[in-house]
Amino acid sequence: MGTEAEHRAKADHNREFLKGISDQFPDWLTTAAFYVAVQLVEMLLAKRAKHSADHHQRKEAVRRNFPRITIAYNKLYNASLVAKYDSPSKVLPADRVRLELIDKALGDIIKFAESPLR
Repeated sequence: MGTEAEHRAKADHNREFLKGISDQFPDWLTTAAFYVAVQLVEMLLAKRAKHSADHHQRKEAVRRNFPRITIAYNKLYNASLVAKYDSPSKVLPADRVRLELIDKALGDIIKFAESPLR
């Protein structure tokens, strides 16, 4: 259970790693994007003095506390499961990962996390 600042630092660290991943590895692009989102959600929860113990609790916390990002978070979560556990042929190609998962879904979560109006 980290602090808001610790989760922010980890999200920034993961974003830097994400920038360096080659399009040759769309599974790792997907996985890293999801873990940026995880840290941003944990940062938002820590700001409310809450934490989640696992992915299931985190998904529920997003649904209850941050409904505006639920679709984006679930898209990243589901894509990461495919990337981590399914055959490589089922993973989105890098161009779609960058457009749909990183630019759109993760972008929406970043915007929400950084908004003073949330």
